[in-house]
Amino acid sequence: MADVNYRARDTDLRDTSSTRVVVGDGAMGTELRAADLRLDDFEDLESYNEVLNDTRPDVIEAKYVRLQSG
Repeated sequence: MADVNYRARDTDLRDTSSTRVVVGDGAMGTELRAADLRLDDFEDLESYNEVLNDTRPDVIEAKYVRLQSG
C-alpha cells in the first residue's frame, strides 16, 4: 500500500466540507470495468461494485493509488 496519511486526508476533507460544498466526480465504475473482473468477483451480483470492497480489496486499493498519483 502506498505511504499515504489517510487520517490527515480525512480530516482535511471534513474541515473543507464544513466550510463549503465539496463535489467529487467519481469515475470509479469506469475504472473498475477496465479491471476485467468476473461475475464471481461480484458474488454473482452483476455490477454491484460495493461488494468488491470485500471480495477484491486489492483491485479497489490499486485503483485509488493510481487515481491519487494523478
